[in-house]
Amino acid sequence: METTVYKMSEEDSFNVDDSTWEKDQQFFSSFLEAKDLESGKLQAYISSHPELRNLLSDFLQHILVHKPEDVKAEAKEFFEQYKQES
Repeated sequence: METTVYKMSEEDSFNVDDSTWEKDQQFFSSFLEAKDLESGKLQAYISSHPELRNLLSDFLQHILVHKPEDVKAEAKEFFEQYKQES
């Protein structure tokens, strides 16, 4: 049986048995609250940066049209065009 350390915040961390964490109501409730909070933060970030949605949409369309064998290499090449000159 494996035990994992979970961090809900920088101050809180605790060990939870991987096979039982979903059965622990208090932990599962804390997990859902943290998940909702994080999801809200991510949605707020995406809403305040509409260019992110456009950029990811363009990238996904590029990948689906070109169907590269090496998606990671293609992603590197695709996003390098947005790299700012130093």
